[in-house]
Amino acid sequence: MQDEKRRFGQICLECWIPPLITAIVGALCVSVILPRYQADFENHRAVHQRQLQLMEQTEEYFTVYLNNWARLLEFAKLESSRRLNADEEDRMKNAIKGRNDAKDKLIPTLNIAKLYFGPDVQGHIYKFRRFDDSKRAARLNELPPLSEWEEHQEDIIRAMKKEVGAL
Repeated sequence: MQDEKRRFGQICLECWIPPLITAIVGALCVSVILPRYQADFENHRAVHQRQLQLMEQTEEYFTVYLNNWARLLEFAKLESSRRLNADEEDRMKNAIKGRNDAKDKLIPTLNIAKLYFGPDVQGHIYKFRRFDDSKRAARLNELPPLSEWEEHQEDIIRAMKKEVGAL
């Protein structure tokens, strides 16, 4: 009888305890570690998706903003040589409204982007904002060439692409 108890104990130690320990460790991993990892992964994915969305919006609003600046600069050249006719005056007013509307979308998008992107992107955004704000009071004929605005756009988008791994 004692041999049977000893044999039963030996079977338990050799056959049942290792799988039981493995099951307990596995359950711990599945119930604690895996959900934590999955939550981190989901959070990272959500931030990455938001970065992509902000990058696309920045490109879109910047492009509209710069297209309207280009139109305004053309009107400034035209106006320096002659008086604009009524149709040109209307188109210039539309370009001003389009520029202002695009800027009203671009600036908040850039401000939100500063929350989701790192120091490199933030630095380019601050640099652009200082540049753009310094030109706010300038007359059309005093503005720098459009290429200066385009450089800021390219710097911001390039830094965003680099950070999201799209470069």
